[in-house]
Amino acid sequence: MRQVLIPTDFSKVSKNAIQYGLDLYMDTDTEFEIIHIYNPSFDPVQPELIDSSVPMIEVLKENMDALMKDIDGKTGFEIINSIELGFTEDTLLEKSSHYDLVVMGTTGTNSLLDKLFGSVSSDVAANAKCPVLLIPPDVKFEGMKNIIFYSDCEGNCEEIIDKITIFAQRYDSNLHILTRDKDNEVFDLASNYINLNVSVTMLEGDSIITEINDYIEQKDADLLIMSTRKRSFWKKIINKTKTRAFALNSKIPLLVYHHNDRK
Repeated sequence: MRQVLIPTDFSKVSKNAIQYGLDLYMDTDTEFEIIHIYNPSFDPVQPELIDSSVPMIEVLKENMDALMKDIDGKTGFEIINSIELGFTEDTLLEKSSHYDLVVMGTTGTNSLLDKLFGSVSSDVAANAKCPVLLIPPDVKFEGMKNIIFYSDCEGNCEEIIDKITIFAQRYDSNLHILTRDKDNEVFDLASNYINLNVSVTMLEGDSIITEINDYIEQKDADLLIMSTRKRSFWKKIINKTKTRAFALNSKIPLLVYHHNDRK
């Protein structure tokens, strides 16, 4: 059974991410956990948690109950929920090794943690131990006609390509593979999938982000998948996209694979 973790801050954005995840895996063998992680207050210099949370936890339980009431009975999934005291990013990164996927909205409430450390969803996407699916605000699941995969595998791509092609086959998608390396093994691997419409395109410009965005527009893509061995690559991309209002995936979901993902 697939295990999917979806954090929520009860915002519209996080509720939309929950709905997207449920729609994406409709009629599959999937179990969801919806989690809210809270930290009532902390000192940035000495960040020990200050437990003033007794009144707060009651409000959070009411919020979670209301959220689950909206969901229950509308899906055939097993859905559990939890509320945990901690730091959002640290908790999600720790939990990610026990899940097959984390689904997150790309923006949420302007919490103190966000102001101090930047986008939690971006940092989780860069460092999680499982794939992370980032859902832009207001994006609804309406199928997967065209999937774009940017490959920076640098060898040993086969495992990730297999996962992506299985994903594409599930939704009868066209898979468009982009790479900047003419020796990338995806050229050979792509020819193995005769039952899937696969194309491979070389990127030759100076800006990865610009070229990928252009290809997204050209193909009217429904999903962008990215995979790389280099954590520094993710930090570079994420830092750039933060300053551009998350320009890389502002219109379509972004699925992030890492080469050391558990599954």
